[in-house]
Amino acid sequence: RENRTLYVGRVVGSRGGLLDAVKQQFGEFGSIESCRVLEGKNCAFVKYRLRASAEFAKEAMACQSISGGDPPINLRWATEDPNPGVRK
Repeated sequence: RENRTLYVGRVVGSRGGLLDAVKQQFGEFGSIESCRVLEGKNCAFVKYRLRASAEFAKEAMACQSISGGDPPINLRWATEDPNPGVRK
């Protein structure tokens, strides 16, 4: 199964605008299918419509930060949820 989701770690910023900031930064590389920010864990999941867009974003955003002065993000492929219908 083709993975199109990126895990973005060390996402820090203001509580209200963090989702918009992630969407803006990662939206430059292609059409985003979904974006979820877990503010309590300082991470996000960005799912692209196309695998190529996700690959491009992964290369382009490596060692970058979401906004100036923030630490560089940790970026890798997200692991697929083995049972996506069940929520904890």
